[in-house]
Amino acid sequence: MRKNTKRKAVTILTTDPAVFPILKVKLTQESEKYQIHAHFFADRERIREVLKNLRRLEILEDNNQQFIWVLREEEKELVRDILSFHEASVITTNKMSLETDFMNSLYYYPYVALPLQSMLLMQVNQTYKRDYSMPLDLTSYHQLNATEKAIIFHLYKGKTTTQIAESVCISYHTVNNNIALIKKKFNVKTKVDIIKHIIKTNQETQLRQKESKINAKTI
Repeated sequence: MRKNTKRKAVTILTTDPAVFPILKVKLTQESEKYQIHAHFFADRERIREVLKNLRRLEILEDNNQQFIWVLREEEKELVRDILSFHEASVITTNKMSLETDFMNSLYYYPYVALPLQSMLLMQVNQTYKRDYSMPLDLTSYHQLNATEKAIIFHLYKGKTTTQIAESVCISYHTVNNNIALIKKKFNVKTKVDIIKHIIKTNQETQLRQKESKINAKTI
């Protein structure tokens, strides 16, 4: 007797219909595990409207629902808006990496393609001035285990998931599982949010330490 398992619902959203012929084989292969839907819209101006509609329908928090955004080159700057609305995988229409990124989006959800990760990190660097000479103090994060702290350290240094796996000597999948746990502990949605949280906390800690030294000298 065939086991009746509920398939996870996956919605692919894009303005580029050319991605579907490229992903046709992968979509067919994964049809037993995932109930895949495609949503094509005419231009990027519709993206925010689509996001608002998804939120209004209250399906963004459905654990059995995944969203994969496939962005054109000229739409990449929208990744931050997308991730600020909801948890999702976001990849690009780059034909060289599209199939691999799509599979990563399914298996390592939520997943952000490497070029988009790099772009988001650059935006964080512009917003928060990171002083790499300043030690990253994670001793106060008692809720984190040693592996999670090591992963955060490498995220802070701008390393990719693959590079972190090699540095910490664990699998790619284990890195992603730990990142998911860190997100829950910090109550954030993305890896970039983890970095922003750490930078902000680290800066506040350094400021308090400086103020304490100044106060100690004046006493």
